[in-house]
Amino acid sequence: MIPLEKYSDKGVAILGLGKTGRAAVNAFDQAGANPLLAWDDNPTQMMDLPPHIRTYSYDQIEWEKYDLLLSSPGIPRCHPMTQAAEAAGCIIKSDIEILWESIPHAKYVGITGTNGKSTTTELISHILSLSNFEFAAGGNLGQPALSLPNLNANATYLLEVSSYQLALTQDLTFDIAVLLNISEDHLEMHGSFQSYIKLKKKIFNQGRLATAIICTDDENSKSIYEEICGYENINCVEVTTSKIVNDGISIIDGLLHENGKAVLDLTKVTRLKGAHNWQNAGASWAVARNMKVPIEKIYRAFSSFPGLAHRMEFVATIDGISFINDSKATNFAATARALSSFENIFWVAGGRSKLGSSDIIHDHLNNIKAAFIYGECADKICNDINKKVKVTKFSTLKEAVSAAMDCAKNETIEDKVVLFSPACSSFDQFVNFEARGDEFKKLVNFLDHQYTKSARRGKFEQL
Repeated sequence: MIPLEKYSDKGVAILGLGKTGRAAVNAFDQAGANPLLAWDDNPTQMMDLPPHIRTYSYDQIEWEKYDLLLSSPGIPRCHPMTQAAEAAGCIIKSDIEILWESIPHAKYVGITGTNGKSTTTELISHILSLSNFEFAAGGNLGQPALSLPNLNANATYLLEVSSYQLALTQDLTFDIAVLLNISEDHLEMHGSFQSYIKLKKKIFNQGRLATAIICTDDENSKSIYEEICGYENINCVEVTTSKIVNDGISIIDGLLHENGKAVLDLTKVTRLKGAHNWQNAGASWAVARNMKVPIEKIYRAFSSFPGLAHRMEFVATIDGISFINDSKATNFAATARALSSFENIFWVAGGRSKLGSSDIIHDHLNNIKAAFIYGECADKICNDINKKVKVTKFSTLKEAVSAAMDCAKNETIEDKVVLFSPACSSFDQFVNFEARGDEFKKLVNFLDHQYTKSARRGKFEQL
């Protein structure tokens, strides 16, 4: 448990009772915070809290009794409770900054970016695990920061960091900070793309002798790289998939180069297929090398990396058709990467719009044989692409998957792929992208079962 004794008998309020908020309640409760208040806009989230934890609404709180408001990721700064706390002069922080303040002797590695954060964090975690490093991984992925173990001096906290968490950081500095990419996302929360870029850049508010690892394949990240390179006492490392660089990491046609020398063939790494994963691999390689991981350990970790669910996850092959679950693709930039990885795609997409432009996928529409769009944003996506792609609207994911299977079966081409890469959030029909991906896999497994059964009868049943 993270030591939070400084908050003993101090007033702490916690906004949001998902994983992060629950971990914070437990940590501050054990530390003796008093009064301790927790709030969630969903009343059912507060029903099982211990009776001594207060559950006042923001307009009932005596803010002069509270020293800290900890806000969970995903809650915008315009939330009434956040605004009330700010107006009262209450300090507002994220859980990752509380961790950093509480264990200052550790080393901190932060990973941010619009897409690829979780895969990169997991790959680095896999490398460190096989190399017997003392570390703990969490943050926006997996374990919340305040449920991580209290590590010894010089151990490492490996943290996936979202734009929401960066918005709440004030003094947090990372020994190694990684920026993977920047594209339009969460505009409904941050107000503008420029505000979003500014938040991502905060990860480089670093101290002396720190390392900044920046992937420069998009113009916004490249601009940040060029600026950070001018900072004194920061080791700036470029990662790119567009050219071979003599000082940095580059990945060309799947071949990873370090300082211009080819060192690893990523096309042979089973769970890192596709150009979209090369950036993640290059950043992970750069972090591992900076942490002095033996190169043979890095090779071993890359070859044994199991991959993550819902991120370009192979589900099944049915009647020669591959089914890929990319439910984590909640914006058009992520889906563009998926669409660039295959040809002969039967694309299933949809959900709730996050306000970003679909222009980024247009270069890859030639890979799509037909599109099957469902959910709240179906009209918008269909209108955006119907002049270039055969597209059909559906109410549910189930209907879209069934139609995609039927269409793919009737096409006499090779290497057919039903790609579920939604380009939207899940919240119109599912609680999160994991539940959405699980539903897709359940539908595919049903189709697989029906195909196997009907192959003996010569008849295929519908979903």
